[in-house]
Amino acid sequence: MFGDEGQKKIERQKVAVVGAGGLGSHVCQALAYTGVRNLGVIDDDRLDETNMNREAGGFPPDVGRLKVDVIRDHVLRIAPETEVVPIAKNVRTREAMEYLMSRSVIFGCVDHDGPRLVLTDLAAAYSVTLIDLATEIFPETAARKFDFGGRVVVARPGDYCLFCAHQLDRERAKEECLLSTESLPILQ
Repeated sequence: MFGDEGQKKIERQKVAVVGAGGLGSHVCQALAYTGVRNLGVIDDDRLDETNMNREAGGFPPDVGRLKVDVIRDHVLRIAPETEVVPIAKNVRTREAMEYLMSRSVIFGCVDHDGPRLVLTDLAAAYSVTLIDLATEIFPETAARKFDFGGRVVVARPGDYCLFCAHQLDRERAKEECLLSTESLPILQ
């Protein structure tokens, strides 16, 4: 589909996916099928029974394993020549941040605005393209049963960001950053 030169460009990309849940696991799977051969996955969570309905590559024996390890194994079954770096850390740790600084593209597949703010700032500071993806199920109301939604925002360095797209709530992000730092030794 992309031609030989396009496929070679895809293979040369250094990609990171932050968030290894339902959305992030499917992004990693698609990247492997598309031809990305240098992929890092950042998430500090483990697969549990409540994740099984949406985790690409996750099977019952994987319950309790780190999500990044489950995804690494899944990607390597698709494309064994791929270099997959699983980072089982919070995005705000030194290891995760240093890894992200060297990427050409970051896919943000996170659930909250706190990590989105961190990714937005890092992408702007290091001129890295950030592709932010989100899905949401809106609760039942008197007017409707359920609504489903989603978005993709491509934040290009010097061109467009999540604030420009009105997809980042600064107050919620600040609150989430404060709550999450209580248990996180920042940039160790």
